[in-house]
Amino acid sequence: MSIRAHVQDIKSLYAENDYPSDRLVSDQEALAAFVKEFNRRVGGKYATEAVAEEIRRIRKCKRETGGLPHLGRTFHGPRFSNN
Repeated sequence: MSIRAHVQDIKSLYAENDYPSDRLVSDQEALAAFVKEFNRRVGGKYATEAVAEEIRRIRKCKRETGGLPHLGRTFHGPRFSNN
């Protein structure tokens, strides 16, 4: 299944993680934990870079995807860890 079939899953998990997308995709530890949780929830084996690219696409392509949820300036994430 294409990762694009999971736009709503990524958006939901992103809001739950409460960590801005720019920081998420540049923080390798936070991104790896996000991808691990994403794969667990959707039963997938998506690569870290594929998920990072989809996060970027969702953020930039608001007309098609609705964009990522707004977190505001007082975020509290990342909420997921690899422990």
